[in-house]
Amino acid sequence: MISGDNGKYGLDCSGFVRWVYALVYGQDVLGPGTTDGQQARPGLAKVAAGQQQPGDLVFFPGHVAIYAGSGVMIDEPHTYDRPSSPSGSWTQAYARTDPVGPQVSGYYRYAGPAPAPAPAPSPSPSPSPSPSPAPSGWPTASAGSLTHEDP
Repeated sequence: MISGDNGKYGLDCSGFVRWVYALVYGQDVLGPGTTDGQQARPGLAKVAAGQQQPGDLVFFPGHVAIYAGSGVMIDEPHTYDRPSSPSGSWTQAYARTDPVGPQVSGYYRYAGPAPAPAPAPSPSPSPSPSPSPAPSGWPTASAGSLTHEDP
């Protein structure tokens, strides 16, 4: 079972944001509680109107999401109750993108340490150098047979 702050199943909006930010920053930057309390947490800096950037938090009354840019946010708008009977079915929960809309309480940016950069892809192996000739007296392979060179 994965539950957000409200004891329901699935991630609620703040549970989703907490999970994503924990993946990026390695810590829970929002903590438990209501979105009003989370908005006031130390480490979150209010962003001036029009200065929001992808990755900033966007708060609404009773809701929080992650700003994706171009007026769009990524959010988890629902949580779900356990089915009422053993034969009941679960409703699929999902995060989605939505337009930000007019009811924004504010944009906030995490003011803690920057996330660690993604590891660079490992370079492809360089071609192996040509083998050096065997030292005098060592066995060598030539044309499928092993020979021994006398010193």
